[in-house]
Amino acid sequence: MIYERVKAIYAAVAGKALIRLDANQGWTAKEAVYALRKLEDAGVRLELVEQPVKAYDLDGLKYITERVHTPVMADESSFGPREVI
Repeated sequence: MIYERVKAIYAAVAGKALIRLDANQGWTAKEAVYALRKLEDAGVRLELVEQPVKAYDLDGLKYITERVHTPVMADESSFGPREVI
């Protein structure tokens, strides 16, 4: 399972490297919260999770950021300054 893999990698590199996860728009907001909480509860500290939900799902991004400690990067929905603003 992905949680076990990420936990093992984290244990192997703790203090030597930062870990980012790229969900590549593959989760729903609820799946992202479940996965990130499971990792957080296991003591895994991620630098960030990249684009966990579809690029257009701004409500989903908000839902996630309000419920987890891991920073969320929304890069798939940014193509230039207009989207970033």
